[in-house]
Amino acid sequence: MKVLLNRLKAAYVSIYMTVASVIAAYAAWQLLQGHDVLTWAGVLLSAAPMALVIGFLMVKPVMARTNADLPEAHVPIAAGVALTAWGSSGDSWLPLSLALISYVGFLLYVYWYSRYGRLKSESLTVGKPLPAFTLTDKQGTVVWTHETDNYRVRPEPETFLEVIRAI
Repeated sequence: MKVLLNRLKAAYVSIYMTVASVIAAYAAWQLLQGHDVLTWAGVLLSAAPMALVIGFLMVKPVMARTNADLPEAHVPIAAGVALTAWGSSGDSWLPLSLALISYVGFLLYVYWYSRYGRLKSESLTVGKPLPAFTLTDKQGTVVWTHETDNYRVRPEPETFLEVIRAI
């Protein structure tokens, strides 16, 4: 069951990124064609942030999320939906539908995709010492090793910076 859900997650993020990218591209095209600026700018704002973020993560996957709920993405995406709703005329359902699809996809990403399958780690808990580990650079050279039973010993901050810069 877990394997099936992991495959579903992988499929979801691919589909979501594709749909968000297509919606953003379509909104940009509508803007270039001179259609209602407020409405289509809202659609673009509701789809582009996550299309860009997920696309960037697929190109350079070392970026870590700093907040589980992504509040910095909620604001522009929700503002995009609000702009679309405010600017939409009652005769066209398409812009608001696209903005809502983008927002629902984002909510699924934040509250389902990114949280499914996460288990609490017994060894990585705030306040507990880290388990023994070794830091190596890209060439495989050992930069720092935990060779003592004294778990209070920590590598120098400069050592971590050197490793991070090498990546």
